[in-house]
Amino acid sequence: MSGYGKADRKRDPERPRHARRTVQTVGSVGLSVLRTTDPFGPVREPLVAFDLATSGLAARRVRGQFVDFPPALNQLQVHEALRNPHLRRVPINDAVRVVYENVLSLRRPIDAAIGRVGLFGKKGKQIHLGFAFTEETEVKLNEERADVIRELEMVAGVSGNVDESFWLPRQHPHITLGILQADTPDYRVRYAINKVKEVLPDSLLLERAKIYTPEH
Repeated sequence: MSGYGKADRKRDPERPRHARRTVQTVGSVGLSVLRTTDPFGPVREPLVAFDLATSGLAARRVRGQFVDFPPALNQLQVHEALRNPHLRRVPINDAVRVVYENVLSLRRPIDAAIGRVGLFGKKGKQIHLGFAFTEETEVKLNEERADVIRELEMVAGVSGNVDESFWLPRQHPHITLGILQADTPDYRVRYAINKVKEVLPDSLLLERAKIYTPEH
């Protein structure tokens, strides 16, 4: 023990005495912005309906199986941030601080009115089944996403209009309940959609946004 009562730390002989601490950047670890909803709230019945309607199929939930991973609206996806060259050298801490300080709507929950049930974001061999929101809620959510992107580009030193080519196009924000294989028979997909529709609530509360970085 040292004279100040703290355990002495042994220095790694392989590490230079004056080595700089590596600064993690958005381009190296990614960044996402999520709005979750209570898995035991109004979304519970649609989750159960999806599970029952897809029994026997190669289906899986995206989120919602555990309290730690509740169903969520993804306002910004990790791989969007990773692939954007403007964010390659932006420190993670700077990005989180700027977004949280300047996009004030992220600090408030949103009472989101639910619209239709359907298929979203089909990718290769997978079908995403979930629900979207009413037009009024969509406008609010899309404006919030645009504000997040604008703040990230500003902290990266990009001036002028946002370069849309570096961001995923999104017109219909949605929450995915689960994923099916693309070769799932059409009648089973329709059955799952109808069963979810039967128990879909009129609205649910999207909680205050969480800014998530995989390495933090």
